[in-house]
Amino acid sequence: MNKQQKLLFYIRETPAFFLIWLSMLLLYAAICSYTNQMGQDEFYRVIFFLRNNLVVAINVVALLILSIHLIIWIKDLSKNCRNLSKLMFFCGTWAAIFAPIMMVIVGYIIPFGNVAERSYLLKLMGTMHGKIIFCLMIILPIWYALPRILETIHTFNIHPKREKMLILVLAFAWSAHAIYLLFVR
Repeated sequence: MNKQQKLLFYIRETPAFFLIWLSMLLLYAAICSYTNQMGQDEFYRVIFFLRNNLVVAINVVALLILSIHLIIWIKDLSKNCRNLSKLMFFCGTWAAIFAPIMMVIVGYIIPFGNVAERSYLLKLMGTMHGKIIFCLMIILPIWYALPRILETIHTFNIHPKREKMLILVLAFAWSAHAIYLLFVR
C-alpha cells in the first residue's frame, strides 16, 4: 500500500475504536444514572469524568473522526450496502448517523451544559423511548465496530483463535449487559 492508501485505510478503520469509546461512556452513564435514581449522586461522577482534560481531548478527536466517518459512509452508501451484511449495514448506518450526535450530547452538553439540560436528559433517559434509543446507541455500534476491529487486526497478520466466536460472544455480552442495566434492573 502506498501512503495515500494507508491514510484512507486508517481513516476508514479508526471510527470503530471511537464507537467503542462512545459505547463505554454511555454504559458508564447508564450505570451511574441508575444509582442516581437510587438516591445517590453518582451521575455527578460521570460529569466530573467527562470534564477531565484527557477525556475532553479524546472526545474532540472522537467527534472529528466520527464526523468524517459519517461523510465517508454517506459518500459510499451504495458500496457499503453491497459489501456488508444486512446487520452490519444497519449497525454501521445507525452508528454513522447517530454517533456524532450522541458524542456532542455526551462529550459537551452533559459535562458543560447547565443543570436544566442535564435534568431534561436524565428525565428523557428514564422514559421507555429514551431507554430504547440509549440501548440502541450502546448496542448497535458495538455490533459494527467489533468486526471492523477484527478486520483491522487481520491486516497486521494477527489471527486470534476462534475470532468470530470471540467477537460474537463479546458483542452479545455487551448487549446483554446494556439491556440488563436499562430494562431489567
